[in-house]
Amino acid sequence: MAKSQEWETTDVLICGCGPTGAMLSGYLGKLGVRNIVLEKEPDITTDPRGIALDDDGIRFLQGLGLYA
Repeated sequence: MAKSQEWETTDVLICGCGPTGAMLSGYLGKLGVRNIVLEKEPDITTDPRGIALDDDGIRFLQGLGLYA
């Protein structure tokens, strides 16, 4: 008898959970688009990422409810 296999499906696969990947995942989730983020690093990095935030970046964070 053949083994039953379960598969997870998604609409979008995002490679990398840096500032851009995390923001994209947040917006897609808000729109109801199923997404999975894959990150190769097992730990949180201590390297600075996204160290500058301009007006557009602030608006994106506000859109996700992450910046007041």
